[in-house]
Amino acid sequence: MAQARVAWADLAKGLTIVLVVFGHAVDGVNTAVPLEPWLFDALKLPFGQFRMPLFFFVTGLFAAGSVRRAWPEFADRTLLPLVWVFLVWNVLQYAARMTFAGFANHPADPLEILYFSVQPINVTWFLWALILLYALLRVGRDMPPALLAALTASLAATTLPIDHYA
Repeated sequence: MAQARVAWADLAKGLTIVLVVFGHAVDGVNTAVPLEPWLFDALKLPFGQFRMPLFFFVTGLFAAGSVRRAWPEFADRTLLPLVWVFLVWNVLQYAARMTFAGFANHPADPLEILYFSVQPINVTWFLWALILLYALLRVGRDMPPALLAALTASLAATTLPIDHYA
């Protein structure tokens, strides 16, 4: 039986997606036609500070249901769909960036695709982080919450190249 959707959570996640698209659009415009620094900051900074933290916060609120599942169901319903989308979008992004390198804001080096699983491209980093987060939560579901929070925070602080994706 499907669970009922939670409207405020869907709205919050939808808002974060719109703000991410807006941020990428501002970056693209600024690359093509440099904006005045104050205008770029006014358009980018207010939204950039909370869009992804909000996305991961809302995701975390609902993660408990997923991580309570047995491993096969957890993998099938949670991890594999994320991995599939991550793989497809990385391949499509690399293909587009190599094919249209002269027009891309961030042309891809053909060898980059070999290490995207440890250094994802800038538009798929959040899928990579979600996969790691869900896997860590599933492995640590029986740990004391404080220990799991410390491990998760340590992982985020040491593996997410925040300056690269800001």
